[in-house]
Amino acid sequence: LLASLTIPAVSSFRGAGVFERTASDIPGLLAQARAYAMGKNTYVYVGFQEVDGVAPTSADGIGRVAVAVVASKDGSRPYANTPSPLADNVTSISKLHYFDNVHLANAADLSNGSNMTGRPTAAIDLAGSTAKTTFQWPVTAAAKHNFSKVIEFDPQGVPRVQKNATYDSSVKNCIEIALVPTVGNTVATTANQAAIQIDGVTGAIRLFRP
Repeated sequence: LLASLTIPAVSSFRGAGVFERTASDIPGLLAQARAYAMGKNTYVYVGFQEVDGVAPTSADGIGRVAVAVVASKDGSRPYANTPSPLADNVTSISKLHYFDNVHLANAADLSNGSNMTGRPTAAIDLAGSTAKTTFQWPVTAAAKHNFSKVIEFDPQGVPRVQKNATYDSSVKNCIEIALVPTVGNTVATTANQAAIQIDGVTGAIRLFRP
């Protein structure tokens, strides 16, 4: 009887801990990608893809988020004025990262807890955006993941999501990545959520929690 009472509590605690790490690790990856773009005077692309948390495949699903980072090989934008799939002129600059038990949610689906209501309304909701600057992982081998939710950092560290067929150089107020926990491939009903925002002007990366 004691075990039946404690095991669900321990599982819930572990799940919360995994989500806490995810909410702090993703901002760290974004900050490193931006620093690389500025330090190397190049273009860096951070791709997100969510797959099935129970039986992960290369197809989209719910419950496991893959994040990959690639950069221009020669410092130039990997396309001219027409955003297009990134291929021969980019290279990976970090290992592929997996975040389990997390869902890339629409910003509108987040609850409005006390610390969430004060966050700016983002010009770009990553979950609802499909970038023209797509890429696969691995970059030069058979694709394991295809990334279509892609944040571009230019050599000045300005973040953009190139959603249009022509290059958009405008600076948005911020890009938001909304996260909610999952149990396997089912979105959990909980107020334990997170909103990661990248300021388009300053490049500051902020984490908002309920």
